Amino acid sequence: MSDSFKYNLIGLFVVGSMVVIYTVDNRTIKLIVGISMIIGLIISLIQTQRSIELSDSQKRLSWIILVPILSLIGYLYTLI
Repeated sequence: MSDSFKYNLIGLFVVGSMVVIYTVDNRTIKLIVGISMIIGLIISLIQTQRSIELSDSQKRLSWIILVPILSLIGYLYTLI
């Protein structure tokens, strides 16, 4: 499996996870999917920072992904 295909699957998984978090009522499922979504977003951030093909300004701009990560952590904290 190529790297780009693997990272596209991670992106699709994160989008699907967002749909699950907002539509499902079960707290356990929300926690499991939310934690896996946080992991997927962190992997995405790491891969963006390691990429040779991106400029420094694009890499700096990718740090904005911390906003949804922190808001998701806060939302999951309220479920506990």
